[in-house]
Amino acid sequence: MNFSKNLLVPDYIYSARVDVADIPFFEQAFYNDLEFYTEEIKSTPDRFKYGLRIGYCYINMIKKNLYSLPKKYTIKSLGDKGFEWRFVPELINKSDAKYSICAGAGTNITFETSFAQEFPDLNITLLDPSPQAIKHIERIQLPFNLKFLPIGFSDRDEILKFHKPSTPGTGSLSALNLRPSDTFFELPVKRILTILSEQQIEAKNLCYLKFDIEGSEHVVINDIIKSKLRPPQIAFEFDQPVPPWSMEKTLKKLIRYGYVIVDIWGLNMLAIDQSLIA
Repeated sequence: MNFSKNLLVPDYIYSARVDVADIPFFEQAFYNDLEFYTEEIKSTPDRFKYGLRIGYCYINMIKKNLYSLPKKYTIKSLGDKGFEWRFVPELINKSDAKYSICAGAGTNITFETSFAQEFPDLNITLLDPSPQAIKHIERIQLPFNLKFLPIGFSDRDEILKFHKPSTPGTGSLSALNLRPSDTFFELPVKRILTILSEQQIEAKNLCYLKFDIEGSEHVVINDIIKSKLRPPQIAFEFDQPVPPWSMEKTLKKLIRYGYVIVDIWGLNMLAIDQSLIA
């Protein structure tokens, strides 16, 4: 097959300044509908870099089509620069019993600690099974309404391999091995329904769900929909490199389920249950 440029291939592949010699490689990935990039792409520095650019180009493209919130709602940001997360405070204040699950602590939880202080009546459960997150949390005095659990977030209850990034300081542990490495930890993960049940949280009281889980966001969103859960707000990161067509499929599922994307910053997105703001 001739993989020269044609109208079937999205423009973000070309606008990402991919080297001409590598364009056919990504065109073929698109035509083959790869869910995730192959190890060959991720382990080749230039192609890895182009994969990142293509992802950012796609996200910048969809920023132009955000849903506009009614004027009575605002979007607020908390956390250190580069680690901030966003939410609509009016929707949290609407809830009588308030619970939040935040997955992916890493080594900066300034959002979660600020969030807990902002809403003293909000009970937050923070998840992360990684050794570096556990060590970081052990050194911090958590607010009274913030609880930490050393487990990961996925679509199954199991033990998963989490790979360290190949280059130190370039990312967190990833079950998808987004930045290829042979070094891994075997760590526990659980479904959202399991976590809600074990923490005795009624699904209707989960008012804010946030996850930064290094590529597992796709299966978690599928599981949220399959479980028929409807948190008013879902904030998540599309970790890279992941093909934009995979991100688009995940977004379309969420939108068909009744959510709208109201904000994008970096690789992060804030989705709102449209029935609550219509």
